[in-house]
Amino acid sequence: MAASLLGRDKRSTAASLKAECSRQDSRGVQLLGELLDSVLSLERAVDEAEVIEWCKCLMAGGESFDDFCKMVRGYDNATLCGLVWTANFVAYRCRTCGISPCMSLCAECFNAGEHTGHDFNMFRSQAGGACDCGDSSVMRESGFCKRHRFATSSNIPSVPNELMMMSEHILPRVILHLIQHLRDGYNEPVSDLATERDLQKTLQQMEPLISLLEDLTKMGGAMRSILTRVLTNHQIYKDLCSGDFCKSSLIAFTKTFVQHYAFIMKTLIKSHESDTMSNRIVHISVQLFSNEELARQVTEECQLLEIMVTVLLYMMESCLIKSELQDEENNFHVVVNCGEPLLKNNTYWPLVSDFINILSHQSVAKRFLEDQGLLQMWMNFVSFFQGMNLNKRELNEHVEFESQTYYAAFAAELEACAQPMWGLLTHCKIRETQEYTRTVVRYCLDALQDWFDAINFVDEPAPNQVTFHLPLHRYYAMFLSKAIRCQQLDLDSLLPDQEMLMKMMVHPLQIQASLSEIHSNMWVRNGLQIKGQAMTYVQSHFCNSMIDPDIFLLQICASRLDPDYFVSSVFERFKVVDLLTMASQHQNSALDTEHERSMLEGALTFLVILLSLRIHLGMTDDEILRAEMVAQLCMSDRTHSTLLDLIPENPNPKSGIIPGSYYFETMLSAVADFKAPVFEPGGSMQQGMYTPKADVWNQEFDPIMVILRTVYRRDVQSAMDRYMGFLKQTGKFSGTPWPPYRERAPLSPSYKGLLRILHCKTLHIVLFTLLYKISMDHQNMSEHVLCMVLYLIELGLDNLTEETAEEEEMFGEERCSDSWFHGTNIATNLHHVINYVRVRLPETAPEVTREPPASTSSDTSSFVQGSRRATALNRENPNTAQVFSLVAERRRKFQEIINRNSGSAIQTAAVRPKTSKWTALNSTPQLTTTILEVRESMLSLLIKLHHKLSGKQNSYYPFWLEDSESTTSLDPMQQIHGDGITAIERILIKTAARSRQNKCSIEEICRKVSPPVPPKKSNSADKKALDKEERRQKARERQQKLLAEFASRQKSFMETAMDLESPDSDVAMDVGSSEQPDSETVYDCVICGQSGPSTEERPTGLVVLLQASSVLGHRRRSTEPKKLPTSDEEQIYPEDTCGTAHDVRITDLQQYFKDSSCLQSVSIGWEGGVYVQTCGHTLHIDCHKSYMESLRNDQVLQSFSVDKGEFTCPLCRQFANSVLPCHPEKIEERSIWSPYNSKNLLTLIKEVEEQQEQLGMFPVSISSITNLSKEMESVMKDIRSATQKKYIDYGKTPGSPDNDFLFMYSVARLNLELELVHRGGNLCLGGASATTKRSCLNQLLHVLAMHMRLFRIDSAYNPWTRLTRLTQVMDYGICDDEKPEVPLLYRDVSSLLLILVLTMPQELHKEHFTCIVKVLYNLLYTQAVATLSVRFSEEERAAWKNSGKLKISSMNCILLFYSNLEPWINNLATILELPDSGENNNFTNDLQERKPILTQPGIHETSWLLHVLENSLSSYLIVSKTTKTDCTTNFYNNSKFKLYYIAPDIVCNSDKSWEVLLSHIICELSKGKLYCTSNTDQVSMLGTNAWSPQSIEYSIQQFCLPFLRTTSLLQHHLFGDDLPSCQRTEEFGMLASYLGLLLPCLQSSDEVSSATCLDWPIAALDLISQWCLEVTTSAESHSEHVMNLLVQDPQWSLPCLLQLPENYNTIFQYYHRKACVHCSKVPKDPALCLVCGTFVCLKGQCCKQQSYCECVLHSQNCGAGTGIFLLINASVIIIIRGHRFCLWGSVYLDSHGEEDRDLRRGKPLYLCSERYKVLEQQWVTHTFDHINKRWGPHYNGL
Repeated sequence: MAASLLGRDKRSTAASLKAECSRQDSRGVQLLGELLDSVLSLERAVDEAEVIEWCKCLMAGGESFDDFCKMVRGYDNATLCGLVWTANFVAYRCRTCGISPCMSLCAECFNAGEHTGHDFNMFRSQAGGACDCGDSSVMRESGFCKRHRFATSSNIPSVPNELMMMSEHILPRVILHLIQHLRDGYNEPVSDLATERDLQKTLQQMEPLISLLEDLTKMGGAMRSILTRVLTNHQIYKDLCSGDFCKSSLIAFTKTFVQHYAFIMKTLIKSHESDTMSNRIVHISVQLFSNEELARQVTEECQLLEIMVTVLLYMMESCLIKSELQDEENNFHVVVNCGEPLLKNNTYWPLVSDFINILSHQSVAKRFLEDQGLLQMWMNFVSFFQGMNLNKRELNEHVEFESQTYYAAFAAELEACAQPMWGLLTHCKIRETQEYTRTVVRYCLDALQDWFDAINFVDEPAPNQVTFHLPLHRYYAMFLSKAIRCQQLDLDSLLPDQEMLMKMMVHPLQIQASLSEIHSNMWVRNGLQIKGQAMTYVQSHFCNSMIDPDIFLLQICASRLDPDYFVSSVFERFKVVDLLTMASQHQNSALDTEHERSMLEGALTFLVILLSLRIHLGMTDDEILRAEMVAQLCMSDRTHSTLLDLIPENPNPKSGIIPGSYYFETMLSAVADFKAPVFEPGGSMQQGMYTPKADVWNQEFDPIMVILRTVYRRDVQSAMDRYMGFLKQTGKFSGTPWPPYRERAPLSPSYKGLLRILHCKTLHIVLFTLLYKISMDHQNMSEHVLCMVLYLIELGLDNLTEETAEEEEMFGEERCSDSWFHGTNIATNLHHVINYVRVRLPETAPEVTREPPASTSSDTSSFVQGSRRATALNRENPNTAQVFSLVAERRRKFQEIINRNSGSAIQTAAVRPKTSKWTALNSTPQLTTTILEVRESMLSLLIKLHHKLSGKQNSYYPFWLEDSESTTSLDPMQQIHGDGITAIERILIKTAARSRQNKCSIEEICRKVSPPVPPKKSNSADKKALDKEERRQKARERQQKLLAEFASRQKSFMETAMDLESPDSDVAMDVGSSEQPDSETVYDCVICGQSGPSTEERPTGLVVLLQASSVLGHRRRSTEPKKLPTSDEEQIYPEDTCGTAHDVRITDLQQYFKDSSCLQSVSIGWEGGVYVQTCGHTLHIDCHKSYMESLRNDQVLQSFSVDKGEFTCPLCRQFANSVLPCHPEKIEERSIWSPYNSKNLLTLIKEVEEQQEQLGMFPVSISSITNLSKEMESVMKDIRSATQKKYIDYGKTPGSPDNDFLFMYSVARLNLELELVHRGGNLCLGGASATTKRSCLNQLLHVLAMHMRLFRIDSAYNPWTRLTRLTQVMDYGICDDEKPEVPLLYRDVSSLLLILVLTMPQELHKEHFTCIVKVLYNLLYTQAVATLSVRFSEEERAAWKNSGKLKISSMNCILLFYSNLEPWINNLATILELPDSGENNNFTNDLQERKPILTQPGIHETSWLLHVLENSLSSYLIVSKTTKTDCTTNFYNNSKFKLYYIAPDIVCNSDKSWEVLLSHIICELSKGKLYCTSNTDQVSMLGTNAWSPQSIEYSIQQFCLPFLRTTSLLQHHLFGDDLPSCQRTEEFGMLASYLGLLLPCLQSSDEVSSATCLDWPIAALDLISQWCLEVTTSAESHSEHVMNLLVQDPQWSLPCLLQLPENYNTIFQYYHRKACVHCSKVPKDPALCLVCGTFVCLKGQCCKQQSYCECVLHSQNCGAGTGIFLLINASVIIIIRGHRFCLWGSVYLDSHGEEDRDLRRGKPLYLCSERYKVLEQQWVTHTFDHINKRWGPHYNGL
């Protein structure tokens, strides 16, 4: 039966089976089962298309599968989107709407939701996910899309049973089929690699079936409910063989998932692709555990928490090793091995992620905190990470291999320990949860005690060991902080005993000391990885979980332990105890001398941080955020994203303790100013930055916070440099400032004990000792040490407690218990005088030779208030003051207390470790004991330091002595900004205000003080050490001054010599040259430095860059830029571009006309032309060759290819690839010239014709003439090789001379046109660019002209002949074998100009140039009128034809005028009564030659005639020395003149009347029936309005303007004439006058007629008739193209890039899923050409052609080697230039002015129009090579 069903039609079979199954009997189900047995047989391939087709038809039940899908979607009752996606799917995450950090939305739901102004980002899924829209347990309902916000099951009709009936029967069998094939494809692993290959092969075969299941999930809730029942019910799987089915649910699936959790862990450990496997697991688990109700239910019913913790414990137990911390032999602790793949690959991450996810639910976390067994297990888990990755300092040799396991260690502590901790802390924020906190704290202490016991720790850490990983300490610290801050618990109730506190502080303190050791290079033999650990420890992502808890724990210990013990422990850990002696010399066996200073600085800095930091001591979240933000901004200006990244943040976003997360933007605007993106001339584009406000520098800059958050030590100096810049800018302080002192907020009562550190004798002893050593210039005392000492003193004065304030009265005349200070009050101890100190020092120290005081007795030294009585001391007296005798006693006392409390530990604690520096002090045999006379107090030392720093004796004078009534008249906090002198003065003011006795002491000291007397120096070198700091400071100032001077010079040089742009006054041949008395152009060689002219034998050349360009080819007619298509309906058509239009034109010409004639009728280079630019620097050609040879021998990696001739200018380092020889020229050749010369037009035409006959007379080979000619030929080869061959050979015969001829003059045309574009498209005063780049056109024209003069033009087809006189037009119908010449009306006039100018066989004279321009203007005007006539309608042509005929009738008036004018001219000398000078005949002849200009059309004023006569008389007046005034007076006053002024008011000349010319052209072209073609209808549609005389004149001028602009630029470069400046409306007249086409008398006219500029060599109508005859004669052969060839429109808009949409998301959403047009696949790295809009594959191998990837190939086709591509998935611009490429940057920035390269942040991006204009400008000006510096070879792989 099944076989018969298989042979039938699938849809009909499915329909009949559906009908059978709907009946009550089971026959239909049985038939369906038999059919499925056959279709889903294991013998058939799983990827067989027939199998998939049968499944689709059966489920559809006879309908088409597409119709079935639509019907099922109509019954989608799912309130959740649930769209499932795979890897690389683009989704969104909104933190404003999200409840769970894992929430994600598909693009459709996100765009349909309301997320404006939210904190969201776009991201690319790593392994897949699902849309959470509609799930209120994951995100807030306000973020739902419209579809899921209002979707309810009641709104959706119930699904008909018959619709899903077939799916319910078929899907279980499909799932079974899938499982069976998976089992068959799996073999027992023989080798891991083979197993992976087999599995991948099996999965690839099953891809069609899996895709079918994915399609089913997208049908909505109706289909997904069936799939869920099939996948989650055990019974269904069991009954698949028997046919019984039952219901299932999501809960059942979740329970099954939990029951197999251990198996998941094993799978992760065994997997070779743990990343892929981890992502897939999380993809499932995050959907299950993000729902709180479901998580709670599974936790209660399936013991989810116990399973997770147990699985994590079991996983970590597989990689445990014995800890080597402390006592390696007696250490029983085990830690994870960070070198194991389990930790290196973050294999544990999915399980930890699930654990963090469920702890985010309050009900689940509450259950965890209440279960003591779970807490015990979790602390055991955390203890596995306690002390991991132990570092042992290498003392002898450098490590052979630097282990990078610290990456895994830091990641493991953050993810496996810290993140769960933050999750638990989230639920311990209120007083009702106090018991939870107490419980956690108790278990933390138990775990810590177990750890101390396991590592056999007593009281001293093992030397040269450090671990940065103490999670148990940090758990205890953070729960302690939360308990005090949020739950108001008593601190003492949560603290252990003193012994435990002493133990707990050891290892965090050891880390702080090790940080100083690492930065002091004491761990240098351990490699760079140890510095990496130190930086990671304080890095922003880790500091909240590492250094901050450590500092807080040490603050707790300091507040509860004896302060003397704590301070002594600090200096002991930092190994600087031996340094703290008042002797000038000492011995330190623990530190080298070079490390002592940095370690002492580290110890003092740590104490300042410990006493100043308030992060966990009462600061609010907003205060913390503000302090963090200020610290980061003070180091450097920051972008918004960088600042977000640098502000410490809790790893768990749901913790609720992110400092100021809701107020970030408000806080940022309060402390910082935004600096918009700037564009530097060097090419680097800054992003939007935030910089601190002035008030922040003035009041909030805290260097202590900066030091705490500094990863790199240079950032501290950077902050101080910026601070100094602010002070100088605002005038607050001009010197080098010290770090400003900031007052600290008061401590809460719980932490008041911390202030005891500031008021302990041990610290005061240290401060006194260091002040003494600094004043005596002892070694290793630095400015930073003094700064920290003063900081600690000031902290103590600002934090006087009530107990210490009463000590002064308590002691009175009492003797102190020891011989240092009376008590612990720093205000009292400041004025206490120390007379003698017992010191131990080497026998070679200078103090040993000093004689002891005469009055030494057994009496101890004691000092009472107001006295300085010295008592006799002896060496044996134990009460003599000595450094740290008190510290040793304090430590022994505490050891006794500990031993009494733990009797079993007495014996082990009795013996101190040998490494202790406290006992080593008395065991050094080389030391001797002596008495050092001091007689100083801290106040006296401070005043002497004031004298020392100021460099003046008695520099300090108390201000209150001037005003004895007040001691508080000067506020010390007003003296915040300053140097050490300011700090000392501030301290002295505070000291006097705190104590009357201190005030008196200061006054007494100031009266008696003298400079300190240092020990006698043994040599002169020691004497120089006295002012070492001053010399160092002066050296720094000199260095800064030199650097500033150098920067100023460099800036000046860049602005002058290296600037890409120079003033417009740079005339031809003046680039890089200077004038000499001998009138020769002199050049400076930038290599050898010699100056001289360029000669034939030793030529000089300009450094130039030759590059192919297609910029002009992308110009369009429309002034509006083309928009980038962002939908399928939008397209870009290249037919309207300049390059395409010229290609079509030359193709049409070559089809009907002679090839050689065609190649002289147009210009090429619009695409692939060669553009030449220079930096302006010159060098000798031979010097350049030597320079290139040195570059070839240079082994330094270069960004350019020397073998291809590339180099950088030796002076300005601008990129170049050739040298353009300078033609020898004398400056005197540039003479002042007037276009109105004595020769008439016919004479000049004849001279030009004579020179044209000399073409080709030079020898063919010029390579052996001179060095200059050789170099010119060489650079011509470089120009040819700069572009591709296809852009050179346009002729039908490749390699013909005609191709070379066309290419050479087209190079000149391209460079002229590009310069015009750079000037804004016109030569007006209001052009886009007031300055142009340095030009090398004059030298380029010399090179081109030299080569073009080698060619000979056939005289029979010489265009000059046809332009200037009548010739016989050939009958093209007779010559069938040879094609005709191109008619002149088809030819490009600008091309003819360049041909005629560059082929002149000798030096071109200006009069000949003007002659050529006049002749060509006649042709241009005729072309303009002919083009205009085609645009007329038939009626308009007829009307204008008749109008012109009427004008001809006025010629009778002209004849009358001529007949009367002749005798008047002959007698003009007599009329004007000119003196007889022999020049009358010349004047009369000259006036006769100018007779035609007296008949200008439209001229009827006497004043105009006067101008004509004045110009004619100019030469005569000079010779005869007759004044112009006399001549004019005679002219007007003579009555004979009036007799000849009888001409009519309006004089009409047919040669200069556009009406006559237009009428004649219409008549002539009508003879060839040109206007009868259908093309005229299309052309005439361009203008539907009636043509008026004004519109006709405007059109003609616009047609002629491009030629006038190009010609004016050519004249400017050839002859050095200054270009005129004008307004846009005056441009035509000014340029016509500049070129000599317009008489000076007409320049001032408001409206200049284009016809006025005509100057015909013969009768205009005859010449025009000849030109029109050429067209009409040949029109029959190309009647369909005659209109396209006749109508020329030289007007093009400026080149521009495509117009981009404002929002980048518009581009991304359309193009990131768009398929490639070549391979029909979605590219991995899609890219867009911003010039033409082509969609290409970056690095796509599928689209590779002849070893060229698509982007490189497109850059050659579209831009002749230059490509500008927008990378869709990265939002950045990539530039391809030839064989190199570079990343340009991005034109899309976020709301804070930042780029988002690679879309890592996924923030909304908006078009930065300023950047886009910069990009466009660099493209148009061809400056990519100069401005962008980071280039690299692409090897055709882009």
